[in-house]
Amino acid sequence: MNNTAAANEARVQFSERLLNRMQNTYQLAGATELARKFNHKFPHLHITSHAARKWLVGESIPTQEKIIALAEWLEVDPWWLRYGSTGPLLSTVSDYGDDSLVKDVLILQVHDRKILRAFLDLLLKQA
Repeated sequence: MNNTAAANEARVQFSERLLNRMQNTYQLAGATELARKFNHKFPHLHITSHAARKWLVGESIPTQEKIIALAEWLEVDPWWLRYGSTGPLLSTVSDYGDDSLVKDVLILQVHDRKILRAFLDLLLKQA
């Protein structure tokens, strides 16, 4: 696959993840609604409905700052939203044989990970 085809595929896959989370989390369906809600939550990162449409049809990928904001809003990992995987941490952890546990944790919503973190902190204090 050449660079152009890979870039096109990355944009399409990003748009699929974004649209899926929008629909499943907030029942949002279109670019105008995405832009309106995004701008309400993050007025300092203002986007146009045209930019949102480009994200949703796979023509472009937002800046890293906007991906982080989107991920926070949609309660997903920014790395997953951008790349569709759970990040480089897995390659390191898999050396220890605990990669399935880490994968399970990274699939959790941000709020649930915070709960798990608090629980682990409690367990570690007792260890």
